[in-house]
Amino acid sequence: EELTRHVEQVATLLRRFEETAGRLLAFALPFNLALRARALRGSGTDPSSDPMLQNLQSELLRLGCNIPPALREELQHLGCRQLPPAASPTRAGTASTEGRG
Repeated sequence: EELTRHVEQVATLLRRFEETAGRLLAFALPFNLALRARALRGSGTDPSSDPMLQNLQSELLRLGCNIPPALREELQHLGCRQLPPAASPTRAGTASTEGRG
């Protein structure tokens, strides 16, 4: 009984860790995307030709990241066209991890 309880506690901790990691990734990914696009532009490379940037945009879509409006505008200006839909005002400031599990 005690072993079962311990295993359940560990499983709960691991689920929480996975959820936290997903939220952290959803928060950091848009910034990573912007930094890479800026660096590409700065080196004279067209960001739309970069496969890594395309992969980051795909991951952004998969996670459904909530991108702050100013960062969204910058990403669009940098040529990032594959962005998740803008969050509704009621969800502003939260990172979505729906669909993960």
